[in-house]
Amino acid sequence: MPNEFYVEENLSGKQLNHQSASLVVPQIFRNKVSSCMYYKFNLTPASLRGDTIVELIPVIVRDFGTMDERKTPHVTVLGGIEFKCLLMKLINLRPPWEQLKVLLEPHEPLNNKYIAALVLCYMRISYYFLTESNPSEQDISFNLLHDLMKKYILDHRKLKSYSLDMDCWSSSIKKEIKLIHFDELIDWLCDRNEIWGIPLGKCNWCKIWDDEEDDESSSDSDSSSDPRDDSDQI
Repeated sequence: MPNEFYVEENLSGKQLNHQSASLVVPQIFRNKVSSCMYYKFNLTPASLRGDTIVELIPVIVRDFGTMDERKTPHVTVLGGIEFKCLLMKLINLRPPWEQLKVLLEPHEPLNNKYIAALVLCYMRISYYFLTESNPSEQDISFNLLHDLMKKYILDHRKLKSYSLDMDCWSSSIKKEIKLIHFDELIDWLCDRNEIWGIPLGKCNWCKIWDDEEDDESSSDSDSSSDPRDDSDQI
């Protein structure tokens, strides 16, 4: 009887942390995405007419960019099927920082808040393993990611989202869409180990609150060593 090996067709050829970039999410997640009609009609190499971030950006902007003057309701929500499919595509493509930065930059009249949320979720899921002793993977660095989280924790724009602790593919729970603020999303990404049913690896660059504690400690130290205090004791 010949030996049989299962080879998963949907694994990315891009490497991240010494393995396929796709492996940062569970196989069941990858399988659900690849079976989605949205993925099949919009995100395969044939439908994109290519398989790079250059071909993907127009789809992201079309489906997740919002025009400030748009009259029709915006139907895309964080954590939904379309969101997860685009997230998986980003994971597979592992685009360089220069191209991700373009998605994060404002381009009026486009409101890119959903696009920025997508990119930050992707970076949190994919690059969780970076540490101060292992600070970079190609052009993505520990300090870059840390600074991004500190920047967007100050963003209070409203977003429509599935509950952050809910998996939209689960049939056993009631689907709930609600308004959240951008800083709530960042706080969750920094503090939790799962979002919308997707595992979040243990992450050191997400410890943005430690900076404030260090600043307070430094301020207290400076105050205690004030020369005026010494002179008062003499």
